[in-house]
Amino acid sequence: MIARLLRSALSGFAAGLVATFLMSRGFSIAQSLGAIRELPPRKAVKAVSPQIEEPNRTTVATVAHYLVGGGSGAVYGVASSANPRSRGPLTGLLFGLAVWMFGYEFLMPRVTEMPLAHRDKRSRALTILIAHVIYGLSLGTVSRFMTRKAER
Repeated sequence: MIARLLRSALSGFAAGLVATFLMSRGFSIAQSLGAIRELPPRKAVKAVSPQIEEPNRTTVATVAHYLVGGGSGAVYGVASSANPRSRGPLTGLLFGLAVWMFGYEFLMPRVTEMPLAHRDKRSRALTILIAHVIYGLSLGTVSRFMTRKAER
């Protein structure tokens, strides 16, 4: 049982890294369109460790974002380990929305100067929400692919 949970966590972590990469591409596009200025991971690093200066701040923010994305994917993997066939776009989407809600209705407003998501500037709130939809759909899809490949 422990080995199964560890495999689920590791495969979830890997799927979370892929999903974070795709989510980050979405953030980059939104940033280039002017929908969001400073990305949330960078804001969090600046708030938590203001002594970190450029270019280290960007590097730390990127690493932290991937660790959180991978770690969240590990949680998804373990949470779905009782029924690996439940992994897919729908459960991934629901998980991504839960991550968004926790992050932007609870955590980020307490760590940074960002307002609660429902009180934030519409373009930033929508950008962050869409990024988490991308994350969740990607996480579920990659997890399902990895599960099916492992079953063969």
